[in-house]
Amino acid sequence: MSALSPQAPSDLTVNEVGRLNASSVQVAQASKLIMATTIVSIAVVPLFVPQDEWLKNVVPPLAFMSVYLLSWRLADRGYPAAGAHVFLWGTFAGQIGVLYSTANLAEQALVSGVNLVLAAGFMLGRKASAVAGILYALTLIMFRFAWSQGWFPPGELMASESMRLVALLSTIMGTIGLTYIGIRNMTGAVIAARAHADRAEVAAQSLQMAREAEARRATRAERLGSMARSLVSLRQSSAITQEVAISLREALDAHVVLVLGRAGRVLAIAGLGHQEPPAVIDGLDVEGFTRPGEVSVMGADALEGLLGQLSLPQIDAEAMVARGPHTSIGLVMVARSAGFDVEKLSWSVQVAANLMDAAILRIESEHRLVQVQKMDALSRLSAGIAHDFNNLLTTILGGAEILEHRAVQSDPIHGRLRNIREAGERAASLTAKLMSFTRSLPRQSRALDLSVLVSDLQPVLRRTVEENIQVEFIESEEPVWVDVDPMDIERVVLNLVANARDALGDRGRIDLGVETRANPGEHPKGVLWVQDNGEGMDVDTRTRVFEPFFTTRQGKGATGLGLSIVYGVIQALNGEVFIDSAKTKGTCVEVHLPLREPSIAPDPINPLPVKVANDTLILVVEDDPDVRDTVCELLELGGYTTRSVGSVNEALEALGQDESICLVLADVVMPDRGGFDLAKAMEERDVQTPIALISGYAPSHDDRTASLPRITKPFSLTDLLGFVAQHVSVREVSSTAQ
Repeated sequence: MSALSPQAPSDLTVNEVGRLNASSVQVAQASKLIMATTIVSIAVVPLFVPQDEWLKNVVPPLAFMSVYLLSWRLADRGYPAAGAHVFLWGTFAGQIGVLYSTANLAEQALVSGVNLVLAAGFMLGRKASAVAGILYALTLIMFRFAWSQGWFPPGELMASESMRLVALLSTIMGTIGLTYIGIRNMTGAVIAARAHADRAEVAAQSLQMAREAEARRATRAERLGSMARSLVSLRQSSAITQEVAISLREALDAHVVLVLGRAGRVLAIAGLGHQEPPAVIDGLDVEGFTRPGEVSVMGADALEGLLGQLSLPQIDAEAMVARGPHTSIGLVMVARSAGFDVEKLSWSVQVAANLMDAAILRIESEHRLVQVQKMDALSRLSAGIAHDFNNLLTTILGGAEILEHRAVQSDPIHGRLRNIREAGERAASLTAKLMSFTRSLPRQSRALDLSVLVSDLQPVLRRTVEENIQVEFIESEEPVWVDVDPMDIERVVLNLVANARDALGDRGRIDLGVETRANPGEHPKGVLWVQDNGEGMDVDTRTRVFEPFFTTRQGKGATGLGLSIVYGVIQALNGEVFIDSAKTKGTCVEVHLPLREPSIAPDPINPLPVKVANDTLILVVEDDPDVRDTVCELLELGGYTTRSVGSVNEALEALGQDESICLVLADVVMPDRGGFDLAKAMEERDVQTPIALISGYAPSHDDRTASLPRITKPFSLTDLLGFVAQHVSVREVSSTAQ
């Protein structure tokens, strides 16, 4: 900026009461200006004053010059107020001296007084200017009055006309200079004031914008908090997703907010009004668009396709996609570009996605807990039913087989007895399904290649579905060794295929597959999956499919037990079941089982040949008299001698009295104490007689008792004799070796 540019002095300040503080720059400028005019007046003295009068005309200007020099030095050294007062009071004192000594310089004194008022004004403010003006005016009036009254004579010195003219001109020059300095400083002050006003206006606008932004943030936070409180009370996934969509749109003043599932399936939407939303947004898979727990900005092409599928005009907008850290459900927020701030909006969108994620996980956990409680209750009920029903079936089937054995082959009763036995076996199959709900069901697990096991089921599966339904099996390239009971896997596969068949209707496709899968940070698992291209399920249905008796196929003969049985069986095998389904997109059920080491030699499947041992005494311990008599009679048909008791105490007493007992065959569940308790009591008494268990419902107590041999009710004559012969023969060999 030029030295002549109008500007306010750099050190011009106003104190706390609004008074102008003296400026070093202004005091120095005024002092130098007046000192310069004084020097000019001294310089012209030889031109207008005779030589003998030089001294008396030079001394007063020199006195004034010393005052202004002192004022200038004080201002330069940082004492502007002191310099200003030296300037004012020194000038005032000098003017009084001039008036007293040189009366004909009154006009110059008057102009000098004007200078004094001006200097006081822009150096010390308007109050100092007023005081200086009043004081100088009173001084002039006083001198005029004193001269008129003759109180003291006019000054002895008389300036010549030329000197008076020089003094007046130098004083007027000072006035002009002071006026210029004042105007320049005033102009600079006005410009500075305008600049300050502009900056103040910008600051006010920024403050207003900040207040509005803070108000928007507070509103967003309040609405997000209200949404979080609302989500706590909701118990349905559809209600949660809709609440999140509506609340987020209101909080961000967004154009449209969508909640999407896998493959772009629309779960909820806000902002379309009464327009019907599409079921699926093609080309927008949330899982592929953004990672869990992150927010991504949607590209222009994807946004254009989204607006087109929503039948919305192609507005100038931006969109963000966010996912929670756990579920595959995502949020899509579309907002107009005006005011779109990624950093500010991404936080709110991510918070909403996390809240929705947590709420859905919560209700899924609640549903799972309720399901576990139902399964536990049903397990207890199933166990009780299975125990009592198997006792009845043992009596029925055993009695029918005894009658068949004793009847003459030509007797027509053989056909009736065979019908009874077949009906009993079907009833036993139903009992096995009920027993699948309990984890305590005795299982005959062994190492099996899951791929081979499912492959062997293909002929059966083909007969269970209609010909217009295509069934394909994708076999694993490598063996998938798991530790399972083959009956469990067969039951699981049959139930899953039956569910898939029901979802297809008249025609469709069912794919089965077995593979080994290793997720990061986890042990490899064997995976059995069944996939169909049927009607699929929504989120609410998917969260309830494992509940016992829950079904969406009323009137079609469905019981709602299929997937419950699958869940119970797989849980008992320490595995997990996962379902991925979308409405109109089909369903895929995955069963994950822990892998085991490959089997070197397959476990024996067929029992040892039945060996009939005459006079071999078997002690039967059974509380149900009908079952006890039936078992004894079946054993006697095989050539064994039997003795039966109805309790553990009676069994221990019999073992103490008769050392010829070769095998104890005890029921697991009895009113007082059961087969496990009898085994422990025999071990404590060091009874060497082997014990085997008859199980209708067999909870495992500990590792030692769980390893006891067991045969499950109901059983056939061949099964019973083979089981007993296997364990009696082991004891006989052991006794011989001793």
